[in-house]
Amino acid sequence: YRPTIVLVSDGQPTDEWQAPLQALLASDRCGKALRMCLAIGADADLDVLRAFLADPEGRVYRADEARQIREFFQLVTMSVSSRSRSTNPNAAPASGASVVWDL
Repeated sequence: YRPTIVLVSDGQPTDEWQAPLQALLASDRCGKALRMCLAIGADADLDVLRAFLADPEGRVYRADEARQIREFFQLVTMSVSSRSRSTNPNAAPASGASVVWDL
């Protein structure tokens, strides 16, 4: 199955992050993974979080309240569950599949 990598962050690194991120993105396993990202807080640096997605069309979900964190992980769970039941579990979820989730 296609792996899923989830990043939950305020997007404000406290150490060197560019080289480790590039190493992760260059790895074969990460290249096959569905990457999902949750920005915590109103002052989250979305540009840093988008770098993890490595997709200009990728969506960074936002959470300003604890409820939104729970909803994000429900979305992650539903995405993984639906892919595991799919005839092609390695395919990326349809881009419109997450539109109903307004976190």
